[in-house]
Amino acid sequence: MNKTAINLLLLFISINLSAQTFRVGAVTGLQVSNLTGYSNSEYNDIEFNAGAKLAVDFNPQFRLGLDLLYSKTIDDLLLSEFDRGHYSLELNYVQVPLTFTYMTWLNDTKPAKYNRLHFSGGLSVAKMISNNVRDKFGDSLIDDYQYEKNRLSLLTNLGFYFNNHFGISAQYVHSLTSIFLSSDPQVVKSRIISINLIYMMDNQIR
Repeated sequence: MNKTAINLLLLFISINLSAQTFRVGAVTGLQVSNLTGYSNSEYNDIEFNAGAKLAVDFNPQFRLGLDLLYSKTIDDLLLSEFDRGHYSLELNYVQVPLTFTYMTWLNDTKPAKYNRLHFSGGLSVAKMISNNVRDKFGDSLIDDYQYEKNRLSLLTNLGFYFNNHFGISAQYVHSLTSIFLSSDPQVVKSRIISINLIYMMDNQIR
């Protein structure tokens, strides 16, 4: 995962050197998760994510983005097949999403032009930094699961900007790798849905 993140960062920097516009910003939001792909796992815990955004605008329609995010994910499980009852699985990640965005519906009012609608897709690499398992009373338990520390995911995103600075987005992330160190093909597809608030700064390098 470390090599992948470094390669993505180097790619972003090399493109940025020849790009026309470079912008920075921040993002925070709420999300719900199905981490394991179990059918009895539910999207019923609200978590959060927050971090920084970098963007390279090639022209008014196309943007390459690289984010650095902290993501807190919780999934309620009813693992009756293991006779373990109701449990809450908490996994915390540092994520590096790399996205390609198409922007449309131009607003040309002064003082600055901007696109209202943003359609994005890309890849996200994530590194697990902590984990915990709690019972239905919220008490921490001995966690005997074996986790895959690195996660690779596909993501898609729909954003709407109110002005040149503030926007809101809905994002869906679908994991390509399992959170568990297991050969069981039934536990490989975690999913995260989030609603995010975005702020982009004015500072640009041309």
